Amino acid sequence: MDGQLLGGSHEGVRFKQLKPEGAVEIVFPMREGDRRQMYIAVSMGRGGYTVEEDAILSISETWLVGEKEATIVIAGNP
Repeated sequence: MDGQLLGGSHEGVRFKQLKPEGAVEIVFPMREGDRRQMYIAVSMGRGGYTVEEDAILSISETWLVGEKEATIVIAGNP
C-alpha cells in the first residue's frame, strides 16, 4: 500500500508504510485555513512492464477560516 497527497499543503504531512502489517500510517497537522486531499492505493501488476494503482481510500481535510474545527471525510472504494 502507498499513500499520497493529491492537493493542499504538504507541510507536516507524513506517510509511513507499516510492515509487516502492510498498512499505511498518515500523520498531518490540522490548522485553520487548511484543505488537503490524500489517498491510499494498492499497487497492482497488470502484466507486462506497467504497474497501476487502485485507490482504495480517499481522505479529505478541510478547515474553513472562521470555523471551530476541521472536517475530515474518509471514503473507501467498495
